Amino acid sequence: EAKNILLDRQASHSSMKAKSTIQIGQSELPKGKLFGGEILDATKLIAGEIGNESGAKMVINLAASATEMTKEIDKSFSELTATNEQVDSLQAALEKADLIKDADKKNELINKIGTTQLHHSQQAEQLEKQVAGLEQKLNTLLDEAMLTVNSVLHSGVEIHIFNKLLKTTRNFPPSSVKLENNKIEIEFKT
Repeated sequence: EAKNILLDRQASHSSMKAKSTIQIGQSELPKGKLFGGEILDATKLIAGEIGNESGAKMVINLAASATEMTKEIDKSFSELTATNEQVDSLQAALEKADLIKDADKKNELINKIGTTQLHHSQQAEQLEKQVAGLEQKLNTLLDEAMLTVNSVLHSGVEIHIFNKLLKTTRNFPPSSVKLENNKIEIEFKT
C-alpha cells in the first residue's frame, strides 16, 4: 500500500493498493504486464497488458474508497437533516414564547431559544459545507478513476469502478476504461 506504485516490468499474482496511481512499465507509454492477483484500490492503473491468455484470475478495483466516502456523505447528510429539524422546532418554540404575557420570562425564554437556535444553525452550516466538500471530492475521484491499457486487455479480467462491474469477455486493443454516465465504458485508443 502506497500513494503511488511504480513497477518496471510486471506484477503477477499480487495484491496492491495505492491512493493514486499504479503503473506497470517504464516511460511515457508503459508496456509492463499485470496478471493474476488483485488491485485492491487505486485511482489510476496504467499498464501495457492486463490479464493473460491462461486466464489467471485478475480483479481490479478502482475508486473503491468512494464507498467509504458515500457512507460519510450519508452520515453527514443525516446529521444535517436532524439539525435542520431542531432549528425548525426551535422556531416553533420561539413563536410560542412570544405569546407569554410576563415580559421578563418572555425575554429570558426567547434569549435561551435564540442562542440554541443560533448554535444549531451554525452547526447546520458547517455540515452543509462538509457534505459539499465530500461530494466534490467523490466526484473528482470518480472522474479521475481510469484504467489505461497500452497493448492488450485480456478476456476474463474483472474491473470494478466504485460500485460498477465489468468482466471482459474478449481481448481489447489499447484502450481506456472509465466510468461514463454511471456505466463502465471502454474507449479504444486511436
